[in-house]
Formats: sequence, structure tokens, C-alpha cells
Amino acid sequence: MTAWLGYFVNGLQSQMEEIQQKGKKIIIADRVIKMLQDINLNVRQEKIVRYLVINEQIDNEQCQKVCNSIKRTATRDLTALVEKNVLERRGEKKGPYYVLSPKVAEK
Repeated sequence: MTAWLGYFVNGLQSQMEEIQQKGKKIIIADRVIKMLQDINLNVRQEKIVRYLVINEQIDNEQCQKVCNSIKRTATRDLTALVEKNVLERRGEKKGPYYVLSPKVAEK
């Protein structure tokens, strides 16, 4: 029984550490959104920024899922965020993805 209990406690500990890391990222995402208030992000764009703080990169397909939008709207939101210097576009034409710009990531 002791070996099982040790296994169970180790599993709980790793889950708690994972939850703490996610919690820290959510707090950072809220801070980033607050700092970007003067840019007037729409709700979808805020979701994109929150997603990026936690996941580090996003492509158009992921954006559509996160924002529950169509491809055209996702493209428009991602492009607007690049124009506002919130995101940087990386990758080629067929496989572009987006990351937070270094200026935003530093905050």
C-alpha cells in the first residue's frame, strides 16, 4: 500500500505544479490584456492574445477554433494584431503562424 500511496502523491504533486504554471500564465495574460487597453482590442483579439500567452503560437485554423469564427474573420483579426504590433507573422505562405511580438512578450 505504501508504494501505491507514494505513486498517488507524486501524481497529485505533478498535477498541482501543472495547475500552478497554467495559473501563472493566465495571470500574465490578464496583465498583457490590461497593458494593451489603449489599442482597443475586440473580444476575439483578446482571446487570441490570451491563447498566445499560454500556447506561444497560433495559426489561422487554431484561431478559428479559439474565436469560433470563420477563416476570413480569423485572418482579419490576426492581420489587425500584426498591424498593431501585437503579433509577428512567421512561416511561409502555406503555413504561416503568429507569435506575440517581442515588445508585448517582454511586458
